[in-house]
Amino acid sequence: MLLLWRAASIVVTVMTFALVAPLNAERLATRRYNTADGLSGDYVIGIARDSRGFLWFSTRDGVSRFDGVRFVNYGMSRGLPTSTINTVFETRDGRIWVGTNGGGVALFDPHGGTALFTAFPVGDTLTSSRVDVLFQ
Repeated sequence: MLLLWRAASIVVTVMTFALVAPLNAERLATRRYNTADGLSGDYVIGIARDSRGFLWFSTRDGVSRFDGVRFVNYGMSRGLPTSTINTVFETRDGRIWVGTNGGGVALFDPHGGTALFTAFPVGDTLTSSRVDVLFQ
């Protein structure tokens, strides 16, 4: 019985290696993006994906939204209170909030005209208005 058990385990081992051996590891396609590709800044602090499939990049030079083809950049001229964005967060109801480095939080309104962000300070100083994490 023991001899039969060993023979069976050897056969299973050999078959496993025979099935796995032809498989080759493949490299996933990757691409590195920077400001030359349209990203708002080369120093990325965070990345978030929203429910519509957009990628949001928090950078030292604003926030960038990526649709898989091109970037749309938002900075202080679009209503952000500071240029450094620490985090991007989507609420359960689909609203996009950003946490800034000294300007509190800002709510994104895609229909807001020229000022697409409404800023809300969370403290009286730059240090107390720094927001690194948002959650619901």
